[in-house]
Amino acid sequence: MKVSEFPEGEEMFIDANLFIFHALSDSEYGEASTQLLERWSVGRLRR
Repeated sequence: MKVSEFPEGEEMFIDANLFIFHALSDSEYGEASTQLLERWSVGRLRR
């Protein structure tokens, strides 16, 4: 499932790897991790 496909308000578990991929701008997962964290930070996803 792509980040853009997660329904708004969806509850999910956020693993520490997501933050690592974002912080290190991982070539494979960095962009998707950043998008997910941005959606979560504005309340479009719940943890």
